Amino acid sequence: MTNLKGRVLVAFVLVVFTLAVSGCGTILYPERKTAALSNELDTGVVIMDCLWLLAGIIPGVIAILVDHSTGAWYLPESEVGLSPGDTVLVNIQGPAPADCQVTLGLLSASGEELTPKASARATKGKELDGPLSLTIPSGMETGGARLVLTVDGREQAYWTVCQE
Repeated sequence: MTNLKGRVLVAFVLVVFTLAVSGCGTILYPERKTAALSNELDTGVVIMDCLWLLAGIIPGVIAILVDHSTGAWYLPESEVGLSPGDTVLVNIQGPAPADCQVTLGLLSASGEELTPKASARATKGKELDGPLSLTIPSGMETGGARLVLTVDGREQAYWTVCQE
């Protein structure tokens, strides 16, 4: 019986150290290893890594070091640089889960539309006909504006525009 308890303990310790070495954020957000990241911390990942300190100093420190070095601690960058005259193309791939209206618009900081929206209709099970295209008019000040992607009028993603 003692031999079985020893094996279970060894297996448990191996699982804990394996998970700690890979880091929580690295497991949950593998795309962050190659994405452009902001300087804003993802508090959920930081808290999960710090909780590993309860299991032991070594697993906690390893989780923190792995997630910090891979960048999994940081939220993805949500800025895009646009200048007047630039054209933005957003290509949404894959079949639509339902019939819907997809739009791309440029809004001022106060929410006012700066350009006419690019719009496309998606049919369930089919892809959009092509990318959404939005051209920034010449002479327009784009700093502080937001590029907003909506589906059936609900905001799904946005990017803060910084002047290039």
